[in-house]
Amino acid sequence: MRQVVRLAHLAVLTIPREKVEWLPAGTQNVVFIPVGANLPSPETVWTKGKSSQERPPTVAVFSLSAGRVGTEEVRTIAEGMCYVAKRIGRVRLVILGRNAESAEKLFRETLQGSEVELTVSGLLAAEVVVHMLGESDVMLFARGPISTKRGSAIAGVACGLPVVAMEGWETAAPITEAGVELTKPGGTVRARVDARSR
Repeated sequence: MRQVVRLAHLAVLTIPREKVEWLPAGTQNVVFIPVGANLPSPETVWTKGKSSQERPPTVAVFSLSAGRVGTEEVRTIAEGMCYVAKRIGRVRLVILGRNAESAEKLFRETLQGSEVELTVSGLLAAEVVVHMLGESDVMLFARGPISTKRGSAIAGVACGLPVVAMEGWETAAPITEAGVELTKPGGTVRARVDARSR
């Protein structure tokens, strides 16, 4: 990678230059451009009121990993949602995007008997993703630590949602200034949920 950067006229990084430890000090031919949300007109849902009908608070999860990692993500999400439901009552979990449909059976098994209402959609048109995120109250990003290269997390930010995510070595501005609630690896948001539900 160092040799490629030396040979390039310009290298584009999707995380801030100071977070890239393998780059030699003083490298001048690099520029940082964060990944965008890749959604059409997410600003259309910024001022749109949530559905007026009675509905539980809604948590969106956009995109899951596959395989064993995805299974762990499902278990972590389900555990967190059950914890929240025990403290505030019925909540709605909306899973959409990559690997959502393949995870549905495990979600239903794990959430059985809880106060969590589950809605699962697979790959959707970008306009529908904007609409579904706009109808949610918060996004949970479960695919590892959040960073400026995580398009699915940035989609939530672009749609005006507060995002709950884990902090990692790539986590830096501007993502840290975008309404993101960060947890440490192995940490939890439980204390904050308890404080807010009192």
